[in-house]
Amino acid sequence: MLLKKYYFYNFKKKKMKHIKYYIAFCLLAFIPFVGLAQNPVFSLPTGLQMTVGETIDVQLSVDTDLSPHNVLAYTFAVSYNSNLLQVKNVQYEAKLQNFSNVANTQQAGKVKLSGAATSKIEGNGTLITLTFEALAAGNAPLSFIVAECVLNEGAPTASYQNGNVLIANKPTIKVSPNTSFLAVGQTAQCSVSGNVTNPVTWGVTNSLVASVSGTGLVTALAHGSTKIFAVDAAGLRDTTDGVFNVTAVRLSIPTNMEQWQGWEITVPVNTTDFSSLNIVSGQFRLTYNANVLQFLGVDKAGTLLENVSVSAGETIGGTLNFAFASAQPLGASSAELIKLRFQVLHNATSGTGLNFSNVIFNEDIVAVTDNGYFTPKKLPVLSISPASASLVAGDSLLFAASNGNPPYTWTISDSRVAKIRPNGWLIGYEGGTTDLTVTDAVGATKTISNIIVSDMRMYFSADTLEQVETITYTDCFTDSIPIGRPAISAIEGEISVSNSNVKILDIETDSTFTAGWQKVITRINDQRIKFYLTGATPFREKGIAFRLKTELLPAFKEYHRADVRFHNTQANEGTPDVKFIDGIIEGKIFTEQDKTICLGESTGVLTVPDAEGKTISRWRIRVRRPVPTEWITINNTTATYTHTPDKLGEWEYVAEINGVLTKVVNILVKTIPDVTGVIRGDTVFCNVPQVLRYVVQRRPAATEYRWNYTGSGVILHTNQNILDLEITSEVTPGNLEMRTANFCGESEQKLVLELKPTIQPASFNFDNEKPYYNLDTIAFTDTSVGALAWEWSVIPASGVLFVDETTANSQHPKVQFTETGNFTIKLKTTNSCRVDSFMQTVVVHPFKNGELLVDKNADCFGSTFRVELTQSTGVVAVWQIKPEDAAEWVDLDMPPTTVINYTPQTAGKYYLRAKLAGDRGYSGVISITMYPMVDTSITNTKNVLTAVAENATYQWLDCDNNMEPIEGATNRIFTATEKGNYAVEVTQNDCKAISECVAVTDVGINNPFADKMQLYPNPTEGEIILNTGAKYADLIVKITNMQGQLISLFAFNNQQIIKLNVQAPAGMYILTVISKDKKTDLKFVKK
Repeated sequence: MLLKKYYFYNFKKKKMKHIKYYIAFCLLAFIPFVGLAQNPVFSLPTGLQMTVGETIDVQLSVDTDLSPHNVLAYTFAVSYNSNLLQVKNVQYEAKLQNFSNVANTQQAGKVKLSGAATSKIEGNGTLITLTFEALAAGNAPLSFIVAECVLNEGAPTASYQNGNVLIANKPTIKVSPNTSFLAVGQTAQCSVSGNVTNPVTWGVTNSLVASVSGTGLVTALAHGSTKIFAVDAAGLRDTTDGVFNVTAVRLSIPTNMEQWQGWEITVPVNTTDFSSLNIVSGQFRLTYNANVLQFLGVDKAGTLLENVSVSAGETIGGTLNFAFASAQPLGASSAELIKLRFQVLHNATSGTGLNFSNVIFNEDIVAVTDNGYFTPKKLPVLSISPASASLVAGDSLLFAASNGNPPYTWTISDSRVAKIRPNGWLIGYEGGTTDLTVTDAVGATKTISNIIVSDMRMYFSADTLEQVETITYTDCFTDSIPIGRPAISAIEGEISVSNSNVKILDIETDSTFTAGWQKVITRINDQRIKFYLTGATPFREKGIAFRLKTELLPAFKEYHRADVRFHNTQANEGTPDVKFIDGIIEGKIFTEQDKTICLGESTGVLTVPDAEGKTISRWRIRVRRPVPTEWITINNTTATYTHTPDKLGEWEYVAEINGVLTKVVNILVKTIPDVTGVIRGDTVFCNVPQVLRYVVQRRPAATEYRWNYTGSGVILHTNQNILDLEITSEVTPGNLEMRTANFCGESEQKLVLELKPTIQPASFNFDNEKPYYNLDTIAFTDTSVGALAWEWSVIPASGVLFVDETTANSQHPKVQFTETGNFTIKLKTTNSCRVDSFMQTVVVHPFKNGELLVDKNADCFGSTFRVELTQSTGVVAVWQIKPEDAAEWVDLDMPPTTVINYTPQTAGKYYLRAKLAGDRGYSGVISITMYPMVDTSITNTKNVLTAVAENATYQWLDCDNNMEPIEGATNRIFTATEKGNYAVEVTQNDCKAISECVAVTDVGINNPFADKMQLYPNPTEGEIILNTGAKYADLIVKITNMQGQLISLFAFNNQQIIKLNVQAPAGMYILTVISKDKKTDLKFVKK
């Protein structure tokens, strides 16, 4: 510096006048001056980066050469954040190796470095390396404490540059979840997050309690606790802070339970196997919606707590507390702990959870719980058709239900008034009202109220025909009065007609049941009257009650109609209950020839009255009623006509006389009434005095119903289609019969109903000639007579199931026995007269699947194996086989007999078993081995014979000497020393087979032509190559079989390598090669 100042001063002063000074200055600039060295700068690095837990080296460096400064001593003090860094080591570079160095790191957050020597520090660069460990994340300053830093005694002076270290958190991974509570068999999926380097290895701290897969799936194995850990590929590890607790107890309730409103449901509380925990007590609380379920009680049958004392009850609606205590540990495997019975409330519409809480066993064992869920099924809204009804005793009406779940059950509120059959037929029995209710299979109901049943009818005919322009008397008919009802002694009400051309005149009682009665008639108008009849001679029979006297005015012509109607009419004071039925009056012209005939009969000769001198141009006929038909024109111009009607009903016959249609006759055609339907009434009843009613459907054509009983001890009270059967104590069984009759005769068919007036003792049977085994189902047949209800019981009840939709109340149940032993079957039968019971014993034996016996385990190809099923109580359904290397069993196409003879079609090892009928499983398994067919092929090269089969034993035979074994010829290769025919016996797997004889013809003959020949491959699958060893002109090649028959013939010229395709079955063949006077035979085998 001093030199530069001197230079610039003189340069300015002289203003470059003296160039020699400038040159001198330039020369001096290259001459070093010791006293002009720069002050050193000491520094610590900035921007260093590290991770918590790592160590880092920090260099304390100088930027200039210290040699000119003659530094013989130093002191440096550096501060740092002791919360972030910790000094681990101090290392001195070579420049300070001759120094006495002291590092003071005792004070946290400060390091003081000192040193002295007799020789100075040389050069620049790193002097000291400090090693720090990162304790926590953050920015850690590294600062010189300048006041404490000194070189020598203070000279030279120096400047200092601070540094820093950026510390990042150490990479971590995190296992989640941190804790879990599992039951044995349950799983939980764990995952790992953070700075993960795949793949990850998983592990548990207690492998007896749980296992974990390579994907982190934890499987609970046994009661206890464990932690889960994971280690990634970078070595980062994390272990859960919490534990995975595993319990052997897991309670669960199904989540898909359903039941109909109003029904009862049994809720199973299922548990896992906790037999290893010696549990003797337990409790839980169950909560649910009290508007859906109501607790009824427990069902211990078949559960783990069947013989254990339990306590269960609702503390408040919707909360159930349950507890149990046992004298012995519960040792069963997974099963139902208990079954809880609930009533589904009728108005329940929404579902409810069944949620566990306060679950504990043995006062210290907690359980995993799976809550359940129940959904009520809403009952359907039923419909009944017809929606209302009114009928008369003896009438029947079919009701039908819809919108529900069949089958439907029909009931009535008053069986005295009517009875209802299972198919919906309602039969009126006597006067009154009753309600009809139908119930479907799930409990939905529908009721029709106030169905009216009248005791009898009083009625005008619906087709009364009256003579026009006359005073008419229309009959009012009455049915017989049912037994038990009073005779009729008074009738009152109103009657009207609907046609103004009909005038009501009076009520006529002569020659009717009301003859001689007092009569009061009040005329309301010409078409309506009010009447009152009463007398001292009551009636109860079928007949005519009275007649309505009317006048048919001239305007009321033939075919005109008038309704005759009752109004507010009753008999006596309402008893018997009479149904008054309206009728119809129709105008009609009657003739003297009117009559009734039966279908199929002739009308006889019909004659036009007063026809003399009149012109008849045609006849016309038709059916007038019940349904009018079109007129039929008959081209008959005479005064007489004969006809055989082909339809039932009233026929009209008219003739056109002098151009005017004139009524000739009315013919009513009837037929014998048919018999359809059934007799309805009780078939089983007590033999005590009583009256039973029986009815049949009314037949329109019937005028009489003829009842008969083949038994005795009864009195018949007939009322047309109704029979009141009076029973006495001497009644005997018999058949109730009914035929119909009318003008044409009695029905050929009859209705029959068997009556059983007494109940027989209870009895039943089953096939007790055959043995029964566990899982067998036995059909029991009730043979009682007259029972109306059945109750079956089995002792002991364990291992007994009613199957095929039968129950303990079925008449003919089917019972499956899942356990063995002696069972007592009891039937209790009931009707209104008697209760009786009957018992039999069933012995159920243990079922044996049986073992298989085979006559041999291995044999030669083509052999048959005899397999027999022994020690089995089952029946073979099908035999099954499985090759050794197969995964599936397949059915054999063989009869399902106890013994089979089976021949495998291919060699190999097989397994056999019998599948038993009735899902009884399988017999034991046996194995059989079919050895491969022994290969007896031989190759022949001149006089050298070689057996193709390997790994066998051999015996060569002389075919020309009665197949005598050749002594010593027991190798695979045999060299013939004489011409002749030879064979070999090959033995493999104890299976022997003898080859065909092979001819050897060239022993001892030198045949250069043959020596050159080569034939390969041998054996061949079809293509064979002949190498003749040289080229020959006019070469002939032929192939023959061993019987000398020609197979193929070829010709070649100057060709050494010849390819031949052998088109022949498998076997041995001779290839003959001929060239002029040379010849040789080569044998080969075709596979």
